[in-house]
Amino acid sequence: MSDLSTSRRSVLGGLLAIPSAAAASSTAAEAAPSDPDVPITPYDFGAVGYRPDAPYNPSRARPTAGIPDDGAALQRWADAASAPASAGKIFDATGFFGTSRPITLGPAAPYTAPRSLGGNLQLVSLAPMAKLLTLRNVDCWSWNGSIQLIGGGSGHPYASRDVQVGLAFEGRYTRFSISGSVQCYGFQLAGVPIITNEPSEFGEWLTIAGGLFGWDIGSAPLAKLPGMALTGRYSDRTDTGSAGSLGQRTTLRMATMPPAFLDDYGSVQDQVVAVRIGERPYRVTAIDRARGTITVYPWVEKAASASGTLDYIFGGLFMEGGPDGSLANIPLLASSRCVGWNCMSPYPSNIGWMTSQFDGCAMLFGAPSTAQFGGRLGGFYSEQGGSTYEMVMFNGDNNRLSFGNLAMADLARWHTPYAWDGVHDVAEPGLMWATVENRQWEKNPNGKGINGLYGGETIAIEANKPTAVFDPVDNFVVRIAPFDPGQDRLFGVRSRRVIVSGSGDNGEPTGTVTVEAPPRRTVNGSASIRYADLRTPLHLVVTADPATGNFTCKRLGTVPAEPMADVRGAPTQADFNALLAKLRANGTLAP
Repeated sequence: MSDLSTSRRSVLGGLLAIPSAAAASSTAAEAAPSDPDVPITPYDFGAVGYRPDAPYNPSRARPTAGIPDDGAALQRWADAASAPASAGKIFDATGFFGTSRPITLGPAAPYTAPRSLGGNLQLVSLAPMAKLLTLRNVDCWSWNGSIQLIGGGSGHPYASRDVQVGLAFEGRYTRFSISGSVQCYGFQLAGVPIITNEPSEFGEWLTIAGGLFGWDIGSAPLAKLPGMALTGRYSDRTDTGSAGSLGQRTTLRMATMPPAFLDDYGSVQDQVVAVRIGERPYRVTAIDRARGTITVYPWVEKAASASGTLDYIFGGLFMEGGPDGSLANIPLLASSRCVGWNCMSPYPSNIGWMTSQFDGCAMLFGAPSTAQFGGRLGGFYSEQGGSTYEMVMFNGDNNRLSFGNLAMADLARWHTPYAWDGVHDVAEPGLMWATVENRQWEKNPNGKGINGLYGGETIAIEANKPTAVFDPVDNFVVRIAPFDPGQDRLFGVRSRRVIVSGSGDNGEPTGTVTVEAPPRRTVNGSASIRYADLRTPLHLVVTADPATGNFTCKRLGTVPAEPMADVRGAPTQADFNALLAKLRANGTLAP
């Protein structure tokens, strides 16, 4: 088994078996075994393998001393595994190997024939390169096991890394699946990029069943760990376009341009490239290497210096783009010190849950005047206050991205830059055009609230919880949480419906329902309001005033206490009784 420490193993979800040096030498051979039941391994093609003498921690620094270069043997194994004549044979890549050359697995031309291979592979780069491992034309293939890819670098900083990509896909890879996890460490651009100009059927239904994990990938600023982003000096600011327009741009002359290898993975229309100036993110819309300039959207804020330093934001653990979609399925995306999910695909993938720990930018999406149709993030967790940005979304207002559980999101770190309106000092943030799922009622059957007190509960105005239902309660306190400007800024959410029912014959609370404002705020001009003598369940709409943080509370479906019209001079009960007496007297009514 691996010599990885118990803590590292728990983080990675169980780690990869590494054959001993003795086992490697005993199985090494120049030709693969002929017995179809015997697994064919890289050792059969001359690989030596490596076993660390001490617990190996690839998130700190890439080991090089003592690791043999097995690149040529690995490629011979990959060529044999890719040959059509090898169908039905067992190919197992389990082991820890170093390589000074990129490895490519898969045939040069696609052929649709299922192929199963795999093993628990650990692969470390021993020299600079573009792509450490490429899977080519693996349509309908499956990898049974996990893959761990270790790029270059002496540690965390971006400048120390010298390998661009961990796991790349080329050609047709529809329905390719990995049963285990993919783990990527220390890459300049991406852990797993899927950027294709081919039709969607070239890459649909890619599955990484064990999840995608990454450390130190891409470029994004991180205050807690300097050096994680590529930086550059800018000058000669020039604004074009008009106020309030999606066409507004600022062009900056750069002393340090974005890396040239970005061009190998498409234009800025195929991948999201951004910069951070001050505290604000801007979308790079053009890179002119001949002139030494970049162009960004929206206009850079007035308060920014005419010259200064900016941070580049690009790449990502999972990076998808191109004119069509990748439609990958990944149950867990876990990133640390990365750009986590960089998405320019019009049809984003389905991510079951995302965990972001101290990322420069957890999610980086879209471009102005574009939209993304479909795609889903089921749940999101971010280490509190750890990430510089949790989400930066540049999409337009017809977006169809869907979010599930955002309970752990810090919405102060979610940004949707809009065009500068020409009035304010900076571009006002706009609404985040996305669907928030789970708009279910929040039930409280026993009156015990989230604050742990019987007979009361605190409600917050939240995008994914439009209605709070308390049932059955008779004497109850609804405590309004302070207004969250992040909910308003991102989703335009300023109100929430409250329904309180009780044990009365019509479902009404038989006691008193009190609505309390947050500390130092008011509801309907007072610290609290009370509802009693109810005849039906209580339906309220609580609405926040963003300017003051105060609230109004409106009751729905009630009968006004005042008469609907002036009834002075209308018949009285005495008049009605006198009329009945006359009708009986003249025989119209029976006595």
